[in-house]
Amino acid sequence: MISTKSYVLSVLISIKKFHKLFSEDSDNIQFLKDENINQKYYYENKISNKIFLVLNELKRFDFGSSTKNLFIKAKIYELFSHLYNRNIDQNVEQCPFLTNEENFKKIQKAKNLVISNMTNPPSLVELSNNIDLSLKKLKEGFKKIYGKPVYQYLLEHKMELAKKLLSENSYNVNEVSIKLGYSTSSHFITAFKNKYGLTPKNFKKNY
Repeated sequence: MISTKSYVLSVLISIKKFHKLFSEDSDNIQFLKDENINQKYYYENKISNKIFLVLNELKRFDFGSSTKNLFIKAKIYELFSHLYNRNIDQNVEQCPFLTNEENFKKIQKAKNLVISNMTNPPSLVELSNNIDLSLKKLKEGFKKIYGKPVYQYLLEHKMELAKKLLSENSYNVNEVSIKLGYSTSSHFITAFKNKYGLTPKNFKKNY
């Protein structure tokens, strides 16, 4: 059941056009054959920070603007890119670097430990000992699965979370800084500006 304060976004696109966004060989995809025309497919998942921000921008956009069509098209493409990029906010199911499920679960545990303790993250040595995996395999495996080193991944996670918290208007810059574990708000402001090219205060004004 949807609450009275909820918003629903519907995107209508032909299945062939949708598949052409990912492959030039869409005519040969079995899913598109006539015999499958009545099949229905559903995908359900939690909204990530990146998807939340795109949806929020769509919700707040002035649809009387002359750039409406261009803006909507750009945001829908951005939405698709986040929904189907499985290496960013979602756990990948397979990685050629990891030859067994046990190692994958250890790397996954390391990621969860870093995120859950982001205000005071463990050192790489502590992380390695905690998951019972060598430091070398931890570094290599984490980068293979999540696309970046441990602390770069944590920094980007913090910055995405910062954008979400700032856009909600429930927290000021100093409160967000504390939630993310920064010793001073100036450190947070510097990190945010280095990442997005504007201060948290200026970002917050846009929302």
